This record gives sequence, C-alpha cells and structure tokens, in this order.
Amino acid sequence: MTPSPLRKSNADFDHNKSWQYEEVGELYDARRFQSRTGQRFHNAETRTIHALLDKAEQSGPIKTAIDLPCGTGRISQIPAERGYDLVCADISLPMLKASRKKLVALGRQARFAGADIYKLPFQDDTFDCVSCIRLFQHLDNEESLKALKELGRVSSRFVIVNFMYASGYYGIMRTLRQKTGRYAPRYAITRTFLDNIEAKTGLKILATQLPQPLHSGNMVILFESPDAGHGKS
Repeated sequence: MTPSPLRKSNADFDHNKSWQYEEVGELYDARRFQSRTGQRFHNAETRTIHALLDKAEQSGPIKTAIDLPCGTGRISQIPAERGYDLVCADISLPMLKASRKKLVALGRQARFAGADIYKLPFQDDTFDCVSCIRLFQHLDNEESLKALKELGRVSSRFVIVNFMYASGYYGIMRTLRQKTGRYAPRYAITRTFLDNIEAKTGLKILATQLPQPLHSGNMVILFESPDAGHGKS
C-alpha cells in the first residue's frame, strides 16, 4: 500500500503520480471539504458553476458533458443533477472508483473513463461542455496552455475551468500564506496570462467569477470553444 501523500510539501508532491494510492478517494474530501470552511468553499464554488452553466445555456441546452479530473465526483454532481449525458474522467483509478460510488449513492447517471489531460481519448467536438476544476493550480503556464488546448479540442461549445489568481490582493495573500508556512497552491496565474489565453488556445472568455471574493483567489472561468457556433453539437 502506497502511503498517503496529501500532507507532503509542494516540493515533494508529484501531481501526475500522487493520486494513485488506495485511500485517496476516502481521504481527499475528508481533508478538504468536510470542515465548515471546506463546506463553505464547496457551496460557493457549486453556486458559481451553476450560474456559469445557466449563462452558457442561454444560447441553447447543453446535452453532453465531461468532468475531468472528476476526482471524488464533487463537481461531477453538478452536470449530473442538471441531466447532462455525463462522462467522468480521471487519470487515477482510485478517484474514478470514489466518483462512481458518490454518484451511484446520489442516484445519478454517468459513464467513467481513464484519461490523460494532455491526450484525451475522445474525438474533436465530442462534448457540448467540458469542466475541469482544481487541476490548473498544479500546472505551470506551459502545461496549462497545453491542457486548455486539449479541453478546447474535445468541446464543441463550452469549457469551464478554475485557476488560482495571483494578481494584486490575491497575490499578496498567497505570498503571506507561503511565508507563514500555510498551504498555498503551487501555481497561480496573472492578468497577462488571462489576456493571452484566446490567442494561444482559441478559447474565448465569456465570464469570470470569484466564488469567495476577498477570501480566495479561486477564479472560475466560462470559455467558449473555438468550434462554438460552427454547427457542431
């Protein structure tokens, strides 16, 4: 049995390999989202994603969706309860098992697939909407752009992701957390990075929201896919 790496420092944590240990599905939510603070964060993020999906559906109903990495199914519940034909994908088999268990317990339907974010096993424009939450804080700028291009490739209409935003006030807060030994996301983005996303990936920003303004730099973004409006759905 591989020891749990959840309490390792950022320097020791391999975000591509460290989600494979047996108990990850049980420990992940317990350590992040079952405290009062964690529940407030989850509820705020859930409301934000619902609001962005409402905005996306103003141009027509969303029928197919994929959530990746689906993790324990925390975010997958959102497209599932909205009735989308949903695929939950993750590189971690233990996480896929945890998400299946959660959605089955909630009476929700989904299909499950192993997938590498950089080489997704789906054809172009397979899904109306792609969601990717709590991944990009583990990726540097180059890795993020590579992943965004792949998400845009498999989406015919929309992509929803979150980043940790490090400009201004949120950058100061993140630095203070690091200096005082508290956890801070490994990577965060700047306004310059945001401004260059469309030119480098083809994804157009339609809306941005901060689920917890002044408290967290977590920024959730609704993108329009490069193929949106081309008759592919």
